[in-house]
Amino acid sequence: MGFYPKHFLYTQQQGRAAHGFTLIELLITIAILAIILAMAAPSFNDFVARSNVRNENINLQADLRFAAAQARSLQKQIGVKTLNGRNNWGNGYHIWVDTDKDGIYDENTEMLLREKYRLDSKVFVKQPNNRGRLRKISSFNFRANGMVGNLLPLSVELCLLSHKDSVAGRGLQVLPSGTVLLVEESLDCSAWN
Repeated sequence: MGFYPKHFLYTQQQGRAAHGFTLIELLITIAILAIILAMAAPSFNDFVARSNVRNENINLQADLRFAAAQARSLQKQIGVKTLNGRNNWGNGYHIWVDTDKDGIYDENTEMLLREKYRLDSKVFVKQPNNRGRLRKISSFNFRANGMVGNLLPLSVELCLLSHKDSVAGRGLQVLPSGTVLLVEESLDCSAWN
């Protein structure tokens, strides 16, 4: 071993590369990540809610198009009605061949085509009355030619249940011709709660 000057040893210790992080640096990084996640969580929840409404809208569109197509194909009246007879279609609905054309599903004599149980959304089907105001309805039918049994378009509104008011719903329209259209990409649901 040789003799090293004092300043040589001092500079050698200072020039060492640091290995790892200090506890303070780690805590600051974790705090910053927690703040970023806290800001992103509400946006993600809204995204999930909107996706759920969009998916239910697509499923309802498909079911209504199916009912119109079955009416044309079978040349018979197809009934569409809520499961409980009330106005909220979100509780579920039947689609059946309404052979006696009474608008009531009879499981002993009529063929059930589809049955949808509880949805995650409030769904209302509205029909214009003779004053032009929309009233909620619990059933309608597609005639044997695939057309809806009334002369004015039906309005279908979907809004997510148990979520904050700002989440928008989606709107469909069933034309008298039996065509189902997406009419509102964003629907205000604040009046529903």
